[in-house]
Amino acid sequence: MVSIPLSKFGVDFHTISQVFMLRGDAPVEAFTLSIDDVYFSESLDKMAPTGTFSLYSETVEANSTFELGTDGNLYIWEGTLLETTSSPFEGSKSLSYTSAGAGWFGMSFTADSYYDLSAFDNDSATLNFALKSSSGTNFQIGMKSGSIDNVEQKWIDFTNGADPYGFARDGKWHQISIPLSDFSDEVDMSNVIQLFELLGVNGEISNIEIDNIYLSGRDNSDNDTDDLDLIAQATVTASNEIQSISNAIDANSSTRWESAHGGDSVWVLLDLGEAEALNILSIDWEHANASAYMVQGSNDTTAWTTLVSFSGGSAGERTDQHTLSGNYRYLRLYFTERSTVYGYSIWELNLKGSKELESSISATSELQSAKLAIDGDNNTRRESVHGLDDVSLIYDLGQQQAIDSVRIDWETANAAAYTLLGSADGNNWTSIQSFSGMNAGERIDLITVESSYRYLKVDCTERSTPYGYSIWEIDIL
Repeated sequence: MVSIPLSKFGVDFHTISQVFMLRGDAPVEAFTLSIDDVYFSESLDKMAPTGTFSLYSETVEANSTFELGTDGNLYIWEGTLLETTSSPFEGSKSLSYTSAGAGWFGMSFTADSYYDLSAFDNDSATLNFALKSSSGTNFQIGMKSGSIDNVEQKWIDFTNGADPYGFARDGKWHQISIPLSDFSDEVDMSNVIQLFELLGVNGEISNIEIDNIYLSGRDNSDNDTDDLDLIAQATVTASNEIQSISNAIDANSSTRWESAHGGDSVWVLLDLGEAEALNILSIDWEHANASAYMVQGSNDTTAWTTLVSFSGGSAGERTDQHTLSGNYRYLRLYFTERSTVYGYSIWELNLKGSKELESSISATSELQSAKLAIDGDNNTRRESVHGLDDVSLIYDLGQQQAIDSVRIDWETANAAAYTLLGSADGNNWTSIQSFSGMNAGERIDLITVESSYRYLKVDCTERSTPYGYSIWEIDIL
C-alpha cells in the first residue's frame, strides 16, 4: 500500500482536471504493472509542538522531539557533504561535514508531513543551535514552508567577515539563537516542511559542525501565563565576591557584582523559593565577562540539569539572553573560563518565568491521594483501594498541549493490564497504548504520545497483586 501526501504534488487543487496520472520512461522489456484501490483520504492533523521542540539534541529538556526515521529525516542534498570526525558540543554525536567537491553543498531536516509551528510565531521564539567552523566559505541557514521551490523559503546569510548572531570562524563552538521572526516574514509557520536547512552556493567548505538544534519560546496569548519577574523573589548568593552579588539584582545598571580576580571556577546561585516555570535569562556583563559558562537548574541543589552551555565569548560589555525551559527552584550560573585576567563582573541579572497552568488529577478509587502521583516526589505514591480491578485515574493538564511521551513510575502493586487514553474535552477519548500480561514489581512505562491532549486517562483493568494500583509518579514529557 502506497500513501502519498497530496502536498508533495505542488499543484492548485482548485483547478484539478486529471486526478490520477501515471507515466514513465520507455521500457527496456515487457513488464506488468497493477494498480488498485485508488482513493483520497482526509488529511491528518499537523504536528504542532510547543514549548521546546528538539530537532537534534541529546541534552536539551524538550516538550517534543523530531524523531529521525519516524517524523522525517536528515537529507544531504545530492551527496554534496561528507561526514568527518566530530567533536560534539553536547552529548556523544554532532553533524560534522566537509563538502564533496560539487561546487555547492546543502542539507536539511525535512519532515514527512507539514508541521504547524504557529506557537513559535512570536517575538520571543528562537531557533537555537551550536555552530563551529574555521572555513571562510559563505553559507546560509534556512527554513521552508509549502511545496513550491524557492517560495516561502527564507535564508539567513553567514558571510565571512560579517557573520550574524555572534558567530566567529575561529574553529570554536558558538551558541547561535536566531529569532524565528527573522524567518516568519517569508515562511508560513503554520505549514513548515523543512525545519532546518544549510546551503552554500559559493564553493567548497572545508569544515562545518552543527549540534544541539532546537526551537524554544512559546506564544503565551492563548493561555494564562503572564511573564513573572523571578528576580524579585530570588535570594542570590555567589561563591566569592569583591563587590556584592546583590548589586546584580538591584535594578541599578551602575552597580555591579565582581568576583575575586584570578579564579576561573565561580558560581552564582538563585533560589526562587519554589519551583517556577523558567522562560528568559538575561546577563548584562561588564567588560570582565565569562568566555565560557553553563546555566543549570535543580530542585534540590544536588541533581543539576544543564539548560545552557556557552563558550567562545570575548572580553567586552555584552548582554547574553538565553531561552530556558523546565520548572526549577534553583538556577545556577557556573562560570568556567574568564575573558580577562580579572574576575567576573555583572551589571544586572534578569530572569523571567511563567505562571504554571493549573493541573489536577482524580481517581475513581484511592487509599492514598491521586495527587501524590504528580507531586514531584518519588518517595510518595498514590494507591487505590485493594481488591478492585476496574479503576481509572484522570489527569487534567489545565489546557490542551503537545505531549511527546508519558512516563508512569509504578510501585510493586502495578497494573497487569491497562490502557492510556487522551482527550481534548474529557468526553471523547483516544486510545494511545494498551498493556497486558505485565508482572508485579516496580517498573517504568515510557509511552510515546506525539499528539496534543488536555486530559490523560490511565484506565486499569487487571491488578498484578492482590492489592490495589500504586504509582510513584506520572510525568509529562
